[in-house]
Amino acid sequence: NVGAPETTRSSALSKLADSDDMAVKRSVAKNPLTPPAVLESLAKNEDPRLLGSIVKNPATPSHTLDHLAKNKDWGIRCGVAENHSTPPSALLVLSKDTDAFGGEYIRKAVAGNPATPASALKFLIKEKDWQTRSAVAKNMGTPKDLLEILALDKEYSVRESVAKNSSAAPSALAILSTDQKDNIKMFVAKNSNASADTLIRLSVDPYFATRREVASNAATPTAVLKVLLNDTDQQVRTAADKSLGLLKGGHE
Repeated sequence: NVGAPETTRSSALSKLADSDDMAVKRSVAKNPLTPPAVLESLAKNEDPRLLGSIVKNPATPSHTLDHLAKNKDWGIRCGVAENHSTPPSALLVLSKDTDAFGGEYIRKAVAGNPATPASALKFLIKEKDWQTRSAVAKNMGTPKDLLEILALDKEYSVRESVAKNSSAAPSALAILSTDQKDNIKMFVAKNSNASADTLIRLSVDPYFATRREVASNAATPTAVLKVLLNDTDQQVRTAADKSLGLLKGGHE
């Protein structure tokens, strides 16, 4: 019976959840193999450490996370905000958490959660805390229009996060390709979504690492790679030669 081991494991975890030893209960609460019904039952306990384990478990049911999003302990709410199984409606509420001690941490967690709805992210890009805006910029679920807004952010780390985001649209990367910071242009050159025009522009950038990333980018036009074969920097020439070799091999 193929399902027997899993059934046995679930049964064992269910029995351990009934233990009087709180340490054992917490171990069960952390286990991603624990049945959702068991986690839901454990969530009725008020022990903060136990609840802290439950909210971090990817197997915890969304309705249980929705309930725990209202917990008075901000640490519990923060755990809910980080869980990718948390329903969008709960994340929207948590994006406006104003707890004096943990509100900032909760909103930052929501900002980085790929399950967070666009309406919440649109609210969070206006946060004064640059780390929260940076979390939105790193989020793979952030809509392209919001990433384009963040590409103009005054904080360097926020713009860098957009440049690194593989969900960033070519338009956002085009904005960043003229950034004053070398590292940001380098990450744009490395991004697979960079347009041919952006890569052509960056192929003559003064910073060698930017040109090297252009030479390594699969989207870089062949004509540009041939020019980079004669670059003044050895790393750039090597990267261009490798890319051209891969292109040649792919056509054979």
